Amino acid sequence: MYFRCLSDLTGTATLGTILSTLFALGVAQIWHEAGHALAAAAEQIPLLSCGFKLYFFVLPAFYVELPTVAADDVPLPPPTRLRIASAGVWHNLVLALAVWILAGGEARDAGLEAGLGMSRKVGEGLGLWETLDDGVVVTAVSAGSVLAHHLPPGTRITHLDDRELELDSLRAAGSTLSTIDLWQRSLLSTRAAGDYTSLGWCLDEALFSRHPTADCCDRSKVEKTTAGLCFEANLGTPSASREENVRACLDPLALDLDSDRVARCVDAASCGATSDGTRFACARVNGNAQVVRIGVVGSEGMEDGDAPRRRRQRTIWWQGPKSGVLHQVAVTDVIPRLGIIPLGLFDWLERFYSYVA
Repeated sequence: MYFRCLSDLTGTATLGTILSTLFALGVAQIWHEAGHALAAAAEQIPLLSCGFKLYFFVLPAFYVELPTVAADDVPLPPPTRLRIASAGVWHNLVLALAVWILAGGEARDAGLEAGLGMSRKVGEGLGLWETLDDGVVVTAVSAGSVLAHHLPPGTRITHLDDRELELDSLRAAGSTLSTIDLWQRSLLSTRAAGDYTSLGWCLDEALFSRHPTADCCDRSKVEKTTAGLCFEANLGTPSASREENVRACLDPLALDLDSDRVARCVDAASCGATSDGTRFACARVNGNAQVVRIGVVGSEGMEDGDAPRRRRQRTIWWQGPKSGVLHQVAVTDVIPRLGIIPLGLFDWLERFYSYVA
């Protein structure tokens, strides 16, 4: 199915993001205050009280209360006060080091830009999760998005247009990109990438002669028409140029373009004609149509804890800015091996590390 994008995500923080931030803030404060309490205990100074307050009924603030004098009412020596006061800062440094060790090593939207990535390595070593070499898996879709029904959590996305989200060819070329990097770069690109070939479809030339007006190709009329997507093709005449390509408003679903019955092509010579004389043109979606094809293979059975399984390949046609897909669909390249592990646990840990730091 193809959709017309009405609006992108506004950028407002979700409830999950707010709760994760508050949780990380609480952990960091508890660790900081624990430094003061442990330093005081090492100096045999009793703890008067501890607890937390809520500012504006939302922001937590943890504290420990310590005496300013020793048991015999003698003021604490300056070195002792300094050790207790600096213990919280020391704990902060230790926490930052731990986060750097655990956090992902690549630049991620939901992680740190530098780190050893031990969470990924330890989890893989323990058999908790694995890293995908082909495709990304949907973890969440923005509420209200038309994609929510078609990309449930657990769906594996393998293609964006004709670009495969796989690492074998990249590794052979010495690249260190991940499938998440491919996902982000493909959706942030404003033009076709040069490292893959965008193929067309062999369509009957008569489709274009029967649709001479092609209102859907007129950007001033595109919001007023429901005639389909703007396709263009070069009929292969010697004088034809890109500007002289014929255009037509066609429905990709009605033409069944995602089936094996419609051949893919590089140019008109790739199509030819049939035995009954039907001539075919190599047609592509016009670049101004802002269309991205999302190739998926099902939900992988992760919603109900079943073993991963591939389903029939299908394609979702999205009409709108590519960035809309990036903003509305959250994906991961780390999937759990066990059904009891939440699908988005690893990405949540990465966000937690970034909030703590």
